[in-house]
Amino acid sequence: MTSIADVAQARQRLLTTTADRLATATGCVQRHRKLSGATLVLGRLQQPTATLHQLAQLAATLGVAITP
Repeated sequence: MTSIADVAQARQRLLTTTADRLATATGCVQRHRKLSGATLVLGRLQQPTATLHQLAQLAATLGVAITP
């Protein structure tokens, strides 16, 4: 039987390691700099229709200074 801890670990892997790998594989992230695949996934989950400006503002709240 799967425990809550197992599910939490799987979710964390999906939103970090797996998201980073897929972001690179699909060409969404071509260089690893200030943002990670996880950041993009979490940003889109929080606000699916966010503009680039809104995503840049979200990144700023996480301490990442970027422009749209």
